[in-house]
Amino acid sequence: MQINPQLILFGFYELIVVVLCGILALSWVFNVSAKMCKISVADAVKQGNVAVCIFLGTLALCILQLTTESVDPSVDALRTMVQARDHVSTPMLGIAMGYSIGLFLLSVVVALALVHGTLYVTMLVTKKIDETGEIRNGNVAAAIFLSFILISSTLIYKPAVRNVLGALVPYEMLNKFAEENAPPPSETVRPPQSTDGNGPLPEAAP
Repeated sequence: MQINPQLILFGFYELIVVVLCGILALSWVFNVSAKMCKISVADAVKQGNVAVCIFLGTLALCILQLTTESVDPSVDALRTMVQARDHVSTPMLGIAMGYSIGLFLLSVVVALALVHGTLYVTMLVTKKIDETGEIRNGNVAAAIFLSFILISSTLIYKPAVRNVLGALVPYEMLNKFAEENAPPPSETVRPPQSTDGNGPLPEAAP
């Protein structure tokens, strides 16, 4: 059984991108969502506020589900360039990483817009109830209600977000770039041929 080095490269690249995206997304969620609920995750855990922990945990889950949709297109960008000439170069990795950063930032913006839009519409429909205030005061029912709204909405948004991000990768241009920047094929040195076409010339006697 032979090990495919390209598959190993793609696997490690995808793992690195996923870890970085996850760390950045979680740091944003715990900072911004704390301002939304006017209580930090650490304070909620210390106080035993189950409602805040449920809501912030669900918010983090939904943001991660949407932002990780940027990973596959960036990995596919690298795979397209590598498979074009069966060669990996530093420019290829740089271009793939650029797409990873750009698509991740775009996915964060899209995720924020979708999540906040969902919360805004939900609170607009139930404007007689202050959901964030209830969650801050420990109302578990309000936290579960908003959590299920966010989870179900995220499941609906994911395919559309995946298709939009995937459509932004110019695979034909990347394929052309890989072909133009591929290393020249190695030339094999052939012995000099005889003029009559009967094969190589005999070696000179010492």
